Amino acid sequence: MVSIMQGEKNANLLKIIPLSSDTIHRRINLLVDDIKIQLIDRVKGSPYYAIQLDESTDVANVAQLLIFIRYRYENDICEDLLFCQGLEGRTTGVAIFDAVNTFFELHNIKWEYCVSVCTDGAAALTGSKTGFKAKVTEIAPHVGFVHCMIHREALAAKHLQPDVNKVLEQVLTIINFIKVRALNSRLFKIMCREMGSEYENLLLLTEVRKISLCIDEISAENYEMFACLEKFSEENNINLEEEIKTKIMMHLTNLKQDLEIRFPDTSHGDQWIINPFICDLNTVKMNLKEKKQLIDLMSDESLRSIFKTTDLSKFWIMTEKNIHCYSKHLC
Repeated sequence: MVSIMQGEKNANLLKIIPLSSDTIHRRINLLVDDIKIQLIDRVKGSPYYAIQLDESTDVANVAQLLIFIRYRYENDICEDLLFCQGLEGRTTGVAIFDAVNTFFELHNIKWEYCVSVCTDGAAALTGSKTGFKAKVTEIAPHVGFVHCMIHREALAAKHLQPDVNKVLEQVLTIINFIKVRALNSRLFKIMCREMGSEYENLLLLTEVRKISLCIDEISAENYEMFACLEKFSEENNINLEEEIKTKIMMHLTNLKQDLEIRFPDTSHGDQWIINPFICDLNTVKMNLKEKKQLIDLMSDESLRSIFKTTDLSKFWIMTEKNIHCYSKHLC
C-alpha cells in the first residue's frame, strides 16, 4: 500500500522497521479511526451538509452502501467519503435508511442540518412509501432530493419509439453476438484486417444511450450528430425522406419534453448564486430586504474584484459573515 501511495523509496524504508504484521495492522486501524474522528468532527461543526449515496454489489457478492458527504469546513466546501458499510439481507429502502440513521445517531450527526440528498433512480432509494426518500422525509421534511446526473439521458430515453428502436435493436443483437463469444470476436477482428478497416474491435452496447437534443439541426437538414447517416447520404447522394426526418424530430421533441418532466430546472431563480453581479433581479426568489442587500453586493467593486479571483464557494462563505440572510438560499 505504501509503494502505491508514497512510492518504492518510502516503501523500502518502511521494510527496514522491525514490526510484525499484527502491529502494522493495528497501527493502520488507529490511523483509520483518527481520520474518521476528524471527519465526523468537521461534519458536526458545519452549519449544513449534503450527502450522496449509492448501493452496489462487490466481487464477493456483498451489497455495499457508500455515502459521500459535502460540508463546510473553515472557509471552503469539502467533500469526503463518510462511510462504506456492507448490508446483510435485502437492500430495501428501510434497510438503507436504518444503516444511515444508525451511523448518524451513533456519531450525533443531526438530520436537521442536512439540506440535500442525491441518489440514483432505484426504487429502494426513491420509493414514495417505503423507500429511503420516504423514511428521510418523515423525520426531516425540509431535505431536498435530487437525481444523480450521470444517467439522466439514459433514463429518459430508455424506451424509444418502435420505428426508431427497430434498427437499434438489430444493431445491439449483432454487436452483442460478436462480443460475448471469444471465437466470434477473433473472427470479426480477422475480417476487419482483411477488409482494411480502421477499427478492429466493437464496443459492447447496452440500453444506455446518449442522445443530443438537436431538433433545430434536423429541421435544417444538418445531420452532423448522426455521423454514419450523414456519411451514407453524402456518398450515395441520397436525400432523406420527409417521413424519416419527421420521425427523428418527433422522437427528439418527445425526449426533450420527457427530460423537462423528469428533471425540472431546480435552479430557476437561483442563478444569482453562480454570478451575483450579472443576475436579473426580476428572476431572483427573495424578499425585498434580501434584494436590497443583493443590490448592495452587486454595487461593491471590492467584492466584484474578489469574485473574479476567488473560488465560488469561498466567495460566498466570505460574504456570508456580513450578509446572513443568504444562508438559506446558498444551502
